[in-house]
Amino acid sequence: MCNAIGSIFRLVIVLGCLAALLFQFLTMFNCEYIQFGEEGYASIGLWYYGVAGECNTEEYDVSQFGWFEDESWITGARSCLIMSMIFGAAACAMVTFEWCCCEVCCAGCLEGLAFSAAWISGGLAFGLYGMEACTNTEEFSAFLATELNNPDITNAECVWGVGSSLNACACICWFGCGLILCCAPQPDPICRK
Repeated sequence: MCNAIGSIFRLVIVLGCLAALLFQFLTMFNCEYIQFGEEGYASIGLWYYGVAGECNTEEYDVSQFGWFEDESWITGARSCLIMSMIFGAAACAMVTFEWCCCEVCCAGCLEGLAFSAAWISGGLAFGLYGMEACTNTEEFSAFLATELNNPDITNAECVWGVGSSLNACACICWFGCGLILCCAPQPDPICRK
């Protein structure tokens, strides 16, 4: 009975991992991680940006905007997202291998650490909100008004975007998978049945 329950939970973990990887993959190609202003005057993703609701499909260079002189927030967020996906994929591979092939000594500890690293580094990608455009909204609003030839832009504060929601869902999946891994019984490998 515990073996069947453990197998069901392993399946849930693997499906949760695949969902989290999908969410983070979509986050990579989303241009609305942060929207500037409730009206969505402009938006920025981790690799792409958008203007007036239109997504630019060319990868941006931070220096092309003139405003983002310190690109450490953006490169840090990009690195954290990639590391989250690598840690999560590694955890998924370990869980799948142990579930299908054979038991590995201390695998639960390694899998748990990988899941923790995945959701923590995924959460650190939200550090993008620390960039100067989000902390100095008055000057950035004036910059956008000039760049977009729109004098109506007066309050372009950073607003949670779709990409942020996708990444948050991925972090929740990583956390949930790690929690299930700790609480669920460990089944015998499928090949031994």
